Amino acid sequence: MWRNFVIDFLLGTILVVAWYYIGMALNRRRSMTIVYWIDQAITGTARVAGLEWLSPSQFLLRLRCSEQHFTRAQIHVKLHPWELPLRWLMNRVRRGQETFTFEADLASPPTFNMQVQGQRWVGKTRRRSKVPDLSNYQLERIGPFVVTTRPDWEPVIVNTMDTLSCSAPCDFLQVTFNPESPNFTATLPLDAVRPGSEYSTTIFDTMRELAIGESPSRT
Repeated sequence: MWRNFVIDFLLGTILVVAWYYIGMALNRRRSMTIVYWIDQAITGTARVAGLEWLSPSQFLLRLRCSEQHFTRAQIHVKLHPWELPLRWLMNRVRRGQETFTFEADLASPPTFNMQVQGQRWVGKTRRRSKVPDLSNYQLERIGPFVVTTRPDWEPVIVNTMDTLSCSAPCDFLQVTFNPESPNFTATLPLDAVRPGSEYSTTIFDTMRELAIGESPSRT
């Protein structure tokens, strides 16, 4: 009995270790493709200056920007945690997605904290229910809305919100402005930078628009 237990334990350990290193190798191999995607997307704006692994499924790309709007720019890439079976399973159950986060300081740091979340709601009828007749319904499209703790808004915040609402849609999951470093962060799905994506050639132009729109010199 104990012998079978020891054998099962050793086999399980070998399987977990093998899974870990195979998952790590897959992410390392895939990272080269992702670096190529990002390098193509930032052509003319910045270039990749270095790569640092933070974990088997996360790495950091140091950037050298050719523009004065961004300093100390870097991209934090989060891949599926293939190396850990339980985390990978939970990630699949929760439909987690691979993301990249652009982080940089601005030439004119913001004087406020602001975090913008991208949210989507989808409604559908039941499979067995009849399709509702919408001919007698009046449908309205709502615009962006803001939840804030401030009783009044400074002009610079108004400018930033205008830029966010008017900028090209790039599937931003989150955009943050902060007086402390990094002053600007933007998180997007990794698929947004994949070659052929409708956003791959406009993502960093949109980020630049946001940074310029935030600058107090525009108020």
